[in-house]
Formats: sequence, C-alpha cells, structure tokens
Amino acid sequence: MNDWAVDLTPWWTGSSPFEVESVLVNAWLNDFLASLPEHTRHMLRMVCEGYDYAEIGETLGITAKMVTDRSLRILRLLYILADRGVRPTSELPAEPLHHRDAVKSGIATVLDRIVRR
Repeated sequence: MNDWAVDLTPWWTGSSPFEVESVLVNAWLNDFLASLPEHTRHMLRMVCEGYDYAEIGETLGITAKMVTDRSLRILRLLYILADRGVRPTSELPAEPLHHRDAVKSGIATVLDRIVRR
C-alpha cells in the first residue's frame, strides 16, 4: 500500500489549524484508499497526478467519461464518509473524526481540481 499512500501535510504547512492533526487525516485517507481495488487506486492516483482522462481510460481499458464518473463517485463517497465522521474500513468500531473538517477540506480541494478539468 505504500505506493498509494497520500501525504496531505504540504496542503496545510504553516497556514492551517489542522496541521497538528495531519497524521490522523493521512491515516484516515490511507485507510480508505486501502479499501479500494488496485485498479481503482491506480485510476485515482493518475487523476491526482494530472494525467489526461483519455490517457487514463486507455491505460485501464475504459472511456474518459467512465474515468470521470468513477472518480467523482469515489471522491463523493469519501466526502460523505468524512462528513459522517466514520472510518471507511477498520476492525475498530466507527469512531468520530474530530479532524473531519481537515479531511473534508482536502477532499474538497481534490474534487474541485477534478471538476474544473
């Protein structure tokens, strides 16, 4: 899972009240990514790295429209889970995310980037 790990710390360095909780936020997001199938993680990584949707589609054998739809669906699910304050996958019971505003802020940034493409 290390090659899929996210690090949101640069988004908040020096300018956010959520900086202290970045380790918890990263753990929460990585837990979500770990729950996804490998090809889905690969698609999201390519989206976040700025690959053209047509190129992603060719790589994965799907259309650019399917890449857009699937990416948005996954990120919206992640946003909903963060809003509810629960971990998407865990052996532990669902727990409140006191740092969910930080998670939502990071997700909103990614969603905005995708929608504007």
